Amino acid sequence: MIRPAAVNAFTKRGRQDCPSLGTPEMSDSGDAMRVRFEIAKRGAHDQLPEADARRVKEMRYLTKACLEHSGLVAMSDDVVLAASELVTNAILHSHGTEVTLLISLQGDDLLRISVHDETPWLPVIRRVDGDAESGRGLQLVEWMTTAHNGAWGTSDGGATTWCTFFHRRREGALVSSKVIQRRRRRVSSASSRWRSTPASRPKRSEEIRR
Repeated sequence: MIRPAAVNAFTKRGRQDCPSLGTPEMSDSGDAMRVRFEIAKRGAHDQLPEADARRVKEMRYLTKACLEHSGLVAMSDDVVLAASELVTNAILHSHGTEVTLLISLQGDDLLRISVHDETPWLPVIRRVDGDAESGRGLQLVEWMTTAHNGAWGTSDGGATTWCTFFHRRREGALVSSKVIQRRRRRVSSASSRWRSTPASRPKRSEEIRR
């Protein structure tokens, strides 16, 4: 269950750093938290406003607070990274004006992060070489979810990108801690060498390869 303390912790501790963010919405069952925020409508080549760039930090803070107060501290680094990449992808490549982050617990052992924007184009992973300075956002999401025996994908015609993590050990549910540590080192090494930027969405006229 996502405890209401997660909301309280965020609104009290995070208000100074995130003054423009409203109070997250909790589901009646207490198993989901949702936050919506507006972004400026931009063209493909318009510069990202500073206020929109700050939203990524706000969503990281909220995700971490939610995990800490739901007893999922051990996996918070990986989940926060994945959520951050999905939010960044939505902000950079959506041509709409609203983004929604949903954090939900499904069953006894599954955590789901989903980010919805108003651009129904399918995001794709770009396989880049070791010297590339961008394009690794969805690769990081793939690495993190695989480390926790989860997955990532899209729905709503591409307007929603989601990822899942198993958060409770059961037979076959989680890969070994050594594998997780290797993947974390791999991501840490990548982050220190280049700035991670999510893969771009294809233009309407471009063919999406599967």
